[in-house]
Amino acid sequence: DELRDGFLMSESAAAICLETSRENSGADCAADETTPGSTRLVIERYAQGADGSHLTSSDPNGRVRRHLINKVTENRAVDLVHAHGTGTLTNDPLELAAIESVFTGASNIPCLYSHKGALGHSLGAAGLVSVVLNVLAHRHGQIPGNVRTARPLPTRAISIDRVARRFPIHRSLTLAAGFGGATAAVTLAST
Repeated sequence: DELRDGFLMSESAAAICLETSRENSGADCAADETTPGSTRLVIERYAQGADGSHLTSSDPNGRVRRHLINKVTENRAVDLVHAHGTGTLTNDPLELAAIESVFTGASNIPCLYSHKGALGHSLGAAGLVSVVLNVLAHRHGQIPGNVRTARPLPTRAISIDRVARRFPIHRSLTLAAGFGGATAAVTLAST
């Protein structure tokens, strides 16, 4: 949001259970067959990097983020991008520029979401909380709204909605960053 001038601190925890497929490929997470509307999800790709340019901010050119996004998406359509989205001027414009550079010209426009406006920025679990929220978005076919967003940053290749929207999600991307430049990206895909 153009008006947000800092991040909201909080604390949270998250846990996930990973399963290998029956074929033992090590890539397939089983759906809960007893839950209506359950979806089989796979952790499709994961990449980790570091820019180490500053203790609390990222490389101003966004090279590592662009590289990680390209590596995990490989020009495949993405429906939901769960941004790190700290609500700060040192993160959000740089992250959005990196995301847009990858998705400009894509056949579909992904929706961008960050949970930090609603739940705050937890120190230890922010990345895993993002993954859990993406799993729920896949399962329920709903993208949460970006709360506390009055004026979204201007975009060309990404949709930033202030209210929740129902939308089938086939592939999602989660971005996370940590102190000292640690950065990660993961894609989940519905099968």
